[in-house]
Amino acid sequence: MQDLVLLNPAEEKALLQAIEASAEVQRLRQFFLWSQGPLRALLPYEVLVCLRLNEQGRVTHAEYLHSVAHAPEVLAGLVDPVDGLALRIARHCAATGRSPCLFPPPEESAGAKVQAVGATDDGPYDTTGAFWGALGDEVRQLGLRNVLAHGTGPLAGGGTFFSLFGLTHGPSGRDAFALSLLLPQLHIAFLRVLASRNASVPALRPGVVLSERELEVLDWVVRGKSNPEIGMILSLSSLTIKNHLQRVYRKLGVHNRVQAITRCRELKLLINTEH
Repeated sequence: MQDLVLLNPAEEKALLQAIEASAEVQRLRQFFLWSQGPLRALLPYEVLVCLRLNEQGRVTHAEYLHSVAHAPEVLAGLVDPVDGLALRIARHCAATGRSPCLFPPPEESAGAKVQAVGATDDGPYDTTGAFWGALGDEVRQLGLRNVLAHGTGPLAGGGTFFSLFGLTHGPSGRDAFALSLLLPQLHIAFLRVLASRNASVPALRPGVVLSERELEVLDWVVRGKSNPEIGMILSLSSLTIKNHLQRVYRKLGVHNRVQAITRCRELKLLINTEH
């Protein structure tokens, strides 16, 4: 049995402020301000990744919010809907059946015992300590140092998963306890953000359509293929694939692959390409 965790007065105050402020969150901008204010006051992080997962465990929406600048390719790699680091951490936590998930695994501290991700012999993913070590190595290689993650698990209609990278101190049992208390607010606030976005998704500008070839390229992007791989599949050069994607970005008003996939799903352009 885990020991009881008692928050100190400053932590209790920060927690209550975060819970109260979350009720005002309706849109992404408000979610960003809340995450940078009350949430960071309790759990000071560098990058927050929010995933919305359908009942099959596939990513339908992904967002990152950051207080410290990181390279765009690093951020894109965190939220990639096919093989992003945050998704692999979510799968790892689900496979081990242990949440919240902390890296590096915490030592017993402040009178709290939190069971870190450990080894099991079942599940579709390699859940050995070596695999968690590989994920940890990737976190470090990206310059993010550590991660504290938690999710709702499977829910009717889909669940959510949240990863806080680069905490200013190594995540502890107290941090895990605080995140557990805030998980309902994170979940509900993120769903409200997505609902408000879906209710106001603008259509493509009149006369703007994606060509059959552009949709074909996007189909392979959704499947996680790189530009060179798509080029080989379609017998086109990597430069041609890149040009197709750049045109797609301009038409959709987005800036990267993840945003393009999300926008196409919102517009139901990829309804027949889910796998």
